[in-house]
Amino acid sequence: MIVEGKHIYIYGEKGKAAPLIVMNTFQGNGSDVYSALCTMTEKELNLAVISDINWNEEMSPWECAPLYKNDSPYTGGADKYLDKLTGSIIPAIKAELGTEPGYLNDLNY
Repeated sequence: MIVEGKHIYIYGEKGKAAPLIVMNTFQGNGSDVYSALCTMTEKELNLAVISDINWNEEMSPWECAPLYKNDSPYTGGADKYLDKLTGSIIPAIKAELGTEPGYLNDLNY
């Protein structure tokens, strides 16, 4: 599914109030992460992977000059992304799952 220009991949069982883990990534669908999580626990969980993140824009809380040669500057757009995440992306994920998660956890660093 695509929401706010982001590809979103959802793993787990729809309709179950299992915990929802949300992971942001610049590319990829997170299937290896879901597989690894399933080997760590027998508890039910859902994983939503939000792909196509622009780290220098959407993950930086403030503006900053490029850190490396040929790197892009950091724009401080994290607040705007957080508004999209909480205002439309997570609600779309919940609608796709068909239930309210047991709890929501953000898997990032």
